[in-house]
Amino acid sequence: MRFRWITAILLALLPVSGCWDAVDIDRRAIILALGLEMAPNNKILVSAQIPQSSFFPFSPGQSSEMPYQTLTGIAKTGYGATLGLESKTWKRLFFMQLKTVLVNTALAEQGIKPYFEYLERNPQINPQSMVVLTETNCRDTLSVPLSSKDIPGMAIYNFLKSEAKANQVFPMQTWEFLKRIEIRPIDAYLPIISYNSDEQVYKFDGIGVFHRDRLTGKLSETESRMAGIVMKEAHNATFTVPVGKMGDISYQRLHWKREIAIIKTEPDFEFLINVSAKGYGSEITRDPTELSPRQIKEIERVTENYLKRNMAATVHRLQAMNSDIIGFGELIRANKPELWKRLNWDQEYPRADFRVKVKFTLERVGKYR
Repeated sequence: MRFRWITAILLALLPVSGCWDAVDIDRRAIILALGLEMAPNNKILVSAQIPQSSFFPFSPGQSSEMPYQTLTGIAKTGYGATLGLESKTWKRLFFMQLKTVLVNTALAEQGIKPYFEYLERNPQINPQSMVVLTETNCRDTLSVPLSSKDIPGMAIYNFLKSEAKANQVFPMQTWEFLKRIEIRPIDAYLPIISYNSDEQVYKFDGIGVFHRDRLTGKLSETESRMAGIVMKEAHNATFTVPVGKMGDISYQRLHWKREIAIIKTEPDFEFLINVSAKGYGSEITRDPTELSPRQIKEIERVTENYLKRNMAATVHRLQAMNSDIIGFGELIRANKPELWKRLNWDQEYPRADFRVKVKFTLERVGKYR
């Protein structure tokens, strides 16, 4: 009997239990994207994109034709700017669904760590969110009409995650970006995007590269592809090579193996980048006939020289910007830890020597019937 009474009491208490700090979904301002950029007087402007819902408008009785609302806050700190955001909505800001962090390049050039401090310390921030650069105003970039009718913050996230972009866009999650700007020796890099108003889509403009927490330069689309191959980040890389009288040959589904070896250390550092690649020829602009063995050999030779030349030029560009996104310093740290402890890699990296060796094989040269 006593057991039954205790069971009945416990069952009666169940309806009154629950999470005391729970917030109903209609009282949450779910932030899909954040924009960070400089404002006058050394202040930071934070833009927050919040999806609009016909069931849960931003304030009682208010509705909007737009599927989202973009709020802004300005202050000397990221936290202060966030308080400014909260003052513009009756809901509680909710960061756990954050997908995209958009950073203006002018802000990144000054050193990004102070402005990421609040994101790093905020336990709500989704560490799997993607960080991306833009050379234009963040608020405007997050407030554009898209042909897909998607919410811009979600469209940027899907753009970065798309398998179709894996040959040139190498996204970096917030946690990895923070790790790279704080823990040496591998530097960070971020894709740069812009908005194409004619077609109402986002497009890729290259890669921004960092030295520690400061943006030091930009790689072109070709340089980005070459860096992606050397970093082993590119997937199904595609590119076009001029081959003399045969015009241009385009490749798809490039497969490769890459090894980096330390050839020499002190007093002069030298590295060997060894790449073995295979590619499918998808188009030859001036030769409709079947390729002869001699032509195949010529195409392979020209392609090897193209890859070697562009990879070497990309590495030299990175050296000039003192950005070691490939990880040559990490190779020294892992293999020669005692040398690394006494080494000033910031001084040695820009004057190190690099040799690039490429072996390329053309595959599937015939035509589909």
